[in-house]
Amino acid sequence: MRDFGLIVDSTVQSNFKEVIFKDASIVSLSFILNEQVYRDGQISNDVLFEDKAFKKASLIDLKPEDFIKAIHTQKALGYEKVLLLLSANLITSAYNQALLAKTILKDNSIYIIDTNTFGPGIEFLLEMLDYYVKKQLKFNDILDKMNEKIKQGQTLILTKTLTKLKIEKSKFDLPKLLVSNNLVSLNKNFVLEKQFLYKTDPYGYLVKMIQTGKHFGIKSYVKIFYATDVLESKVLHHELHSGLSDANVTLYGGLSCSMSLLFGKEALGIYIGNEEV
Repeated sequence: MRDFGLIVDSTVQSNFKEVIFKDASIVSLSFILNEQVYRDGQISNDVLFEDKAFKKASLIDLKPEDFIKAIHTQKALGYEKVLLLLSANLITSAYNQALLAKTILKDNSIYIIDTNTFGPGIEFLLEMLDYYVKKQLKFNDILDKMNEKIKQGQTLILTKTLTKLKIEKSKFDLPKLLVSNNLVSLNKNFVLEKQFLYKTDPYGYLVKMIQTGKHFGIKSYVKIFYATDVLESKVLHHELHSGLSDANVTLYGGLSCSMSLLFGKEALGIYIGNEEV
């Protein structure tokens, strides 16, 4: 039986609660569009990008009170310990504000993890967390396992725009007019892994990248995500499924508005995790 409460942020889809961790709390990110505040899930990505002002839209920093409320909710359910799996500190304020909430509460039974990823990556970690709970691992062993999975995981984003990303100095410097897509990885920082010229195949490159980085004896788990282009995500799914016969390739679905604002309307990407064997 699980002996800890769980909190995530809204970069991850809430439908995980239909199957696992049904009493988990979700702290919602918000953004400003046309001087109006929206929470993740209030409007769709299609509606977001139809608005001509979307380029000026910006995320609103979370507050420690958002996490204090969620922590109190989990404590009220009877959990003495509370685990927070939060989106990368590089892209949202969730981690820092949760730390501040813990300081305010002076509660050492609150455990906060920066997952170094977002939505689909967090969903994978939740699935692994459920696996460890069902295996009846002790809480400290679960924390060790989660940190190990975070180190093994990789988030890759194909995006046509880099304007909102803090890219480390890159060896690539191709003229923008020649570039059809940029491949960016997210860990502690954003790194421009490769730029693709028009009529080049980014999907074939991803297949080779996953095959090369695969640890021997461990099955790769790949989650595909998109901002608005459902059809292209299905094309990518087909290419990866065909090229990676020994990997578990699934469609995660659409990103939250907060993440789509960061990566752009045409963003497409994958999270790569390693399953237990």
